[in-house]
Amino acid sequence: MKIEKNIYSALEKILHIKRVLTEKFNRVPTIDELSKECELDSEHVAKVLVAADGFGCS
Repeated sequence: MKIEKNIYSALEKILHIKRVLTEKFNRVPTIDELSKECELDSEHVAKVLVAADGFGCS
């Protein structure tokens, strides 16, 4: 399966920031918190996270 580089980069960035914010807040960050920190649209962040969950990456 081929994954576009920009989608893969977004996934890496989102998952990294998710781990950082989880540690900082002591809870799972919201989609809005992630999108603000990643500087990405919240809808895009949600779609990437759903796709990552399907691959067991979240």
